[in-house]
Order: sequence, then C-alpha cells, then structure tokens
Amino acid sequence: MMHPISAVHRLARCAFLSLACAALLLTACADYKTPAKETLAKVELSLNNVARDAGKYAPAELKQVQDDLAAAKAKFDDGNYEQALLGARGVAAAVPKLATTAGQKRTEFMKQLADDWQKMSTELPKTMDSIGTRIAKLAKSKAQPAGFDQAKTDFDAARQTLTEATKASAVGNLEEAVTKAKAVADKAKELMAALGMKSA
Repeated sequence: MMHPISAVHRLARCAFLSLACAALLLTACADYKTPAKETLAKVELSLNNVARDAGKYAPAELKQVQDDLAAAKAKFDDGNYEQALLGARGVAAAVPKLATTAGQKRTEFMKQLADDWQKMSTELPKTMDSIGTRIAKLAKSKAQPAGFDQAKTDFDAARQTLTEATKASAVGNLEEAVTKAKAVADKAKELMAALGMKSA
C-alpha cells in the first residue's frame, strides 16, 4: 500500500515537472518571437524594395515570394514563432534571387525594345512617306475612295504620333517609343487598306 506522504510527493513532483515543461515551452516561444518579428519586418522591407521591378518583369516569381511571406506571417500570428522565423529566413534568401531574375528579364526586355525600335524607326518613316504620297495623289483625283477625308486626318495624327515616338526614343524612353511606333504601324496598315495600297 502506497504511503500517503509518498503519494503527495509524487503528485507534487508531477505538478512541478508540468510547470517546468510549460515554462520551458514559453521560454522557447519567447526566444523565437522577437527574432521572428524582426526578421519578418526586415524581409518585408527588402521585398518592397524590389517589388516594383519584379512586378513588371517577373510577376510570377514575385507572387511566389509574396505568398511565402504571407505564410510566414500567418505562422507568426498563430503563435508558431519558430516556423515563422524559418519561413522569414527562406523569404530572405529568395529576395536577392528575385531581384536577380527581375534584373535579367529587364535586360532582355530592354534589348527587345531596342531591336524593335531600330526596325520600326527605319521602316515606319518610309511607310508613312508612301502613304503621304498616295494621299497627295488622291487629293488631286476626282475619284477619291470613301472615307478619304478621315484617312487624311488619321494620317496626320499617325505622323504626329511617330514624331512623339522619335522624341521619346531620343530621351531614352524606349518603352514609350515602341508603344507609340506600334500604334502607328497598326494605323498605317488601316490607312493603306483604305487608300487601296498594297501592304509591304
């Protein structure tokens, strides 16, 4: 038969061990909470610094990193500070890679813009000159195609847009230059069809 005092001692010991374990658990959580919180804040700041370019040139990669950060934050909010810290560290390692990827894609994008502008800046003026010549000829003719007056208006607007594209290129804004040049190219095709010209 168990002695009453021994039973009391055993219960006291179990209670003490339970309290000790709880204290250790709380201490462990507290040890992870501060570094997790600080790391999450730093990582979010670094991600925001690259988000603009990444959003434009590497949107899929950016979304993945943002999702990973959101998951780490959710772990923190749930009180799982150790996993939150691990997640934050993973995101911290991913941000430089994201920046590198975005930089590489931006370089590729700018090269393509330069190639596109080089081609269009050479071909479009010739196309517009041909359309201008056709309009001048039809202006003297008694048999003008339907919509001729509108075609002249559209031609003048397209020529102005091409001028703006050239100016944009001159100041290094290739994206605007190419965007405007493509709009001119599309309008030129419409004009050539309306004026009875064969596309090159």
